[in-house]
Amino acid sequence: MKKSLLIILPLLLAGCGGNAKGGGDSYAADYEAAYNTSAAYEPAAYEEAAEDMPAEAAGTSAALSAEQKSTETIAKTEEKIVYTGSINVETTDYQGTMTALAELETKYNAVVTSSDESTYNNNRHYLYVTVRVPSGQFHDFMNGSSVLGAVRNQSINRTDITKAYNDHTIEADALKIQLTRLQEMLAKAETIEDMLAIEDRLLNVETRLNQLNSVIDNMDMDVAYSTVNISINEVIQYSPGTKKDATFLDRLKIAFEDSWDITKNFVETVLFTLIRYFPVIVIISALYYAFRRWRAAHPRTGSKGFSMPFRKKNKDAGAADGDH
Repeated sequence: MKKSLLIILPLLLAGCGGNAKGGGDSYAADYEAAYNTSAAYEPAAYEEAAEDMPAEAAGTSAALSAEQKSTETIAKTEEKIVYTGSINVETTDYQGTMTALAELETKYNAVVTSSDESTYNNNRHYLYVTVRVPSGQFHDFMNGSSVLGAVRNQSINRTDITKAYNDHTIEADALKIQLTRLQEMLAKAETIEDMLAIEDRLLNVETRLNQLNSVIDNMDMDVAYSTVNISINEVIQYSPGTKKDATFLDRLKIAFEDSWDITKNFVETVLFTLIRYFPVIVIISALYYAFRRWRAAHPRTGSKGFSMPFRKKNKDAGAADGDH
């Protein structure tokens, strides 16, 4: 029994040994190039190995090949398309655009995945938001984006990941069958060496299968929910070439808003400055008051140190001499 297991085991796993080996590195590469992969599964490897297998192993390989071909036929009946959209909008009514965006998200069941808002140039607003939209409503969402303001540009990217999806699905199905066979062989193993060898292969297959399932789940999510990146820029006047032009009332409204913002900022600055430096102002005021009191009690003296009454007395004496 021991020899039988040791012979059948490497033959059974020959077709996917390369896939299971180094599962972590392979997964990283698959994940990064999920939509650009060429052929993650090669059926020829199984067919070549089947020619040299004993009857038991060859039967297992035939079952694998049949299952894989059936899975491939089913998988290819449906296209896997990923849509990504980009919208760049200008608006003179930022709050109105925020309301319109919230209504658009509710109408088409969109979910915000990230949002980044900032201000510039006298409190002008800029928003960059990413939403996921059900793929069946993606084009309606893109067409309805005109309610947000003046659309500067809009783009749609269509990526066909059908082949990559099929490759990953077929490989995952093959690994599931291998997993079942290995579990059966582990139950029949009679020696510690056989158990350790089978358990090692089981670990590799399970790891690779989990990694493939994760990639497939991500693909399913990208197919089911399209991604839309929206940038909203608040402006005083629309850029040339946009679909809308700011009216006189729009510019007048913005001017009043700017005037109010400037006045409010000035008052806030003065108020907080007074509060921040209040102790210093009190000390300086107290010192100034004390100095005034001291000056009142000590009148100024002349440049030569004589008091003012003495100088007046000299002037009176000079006047008397003049009379003589």
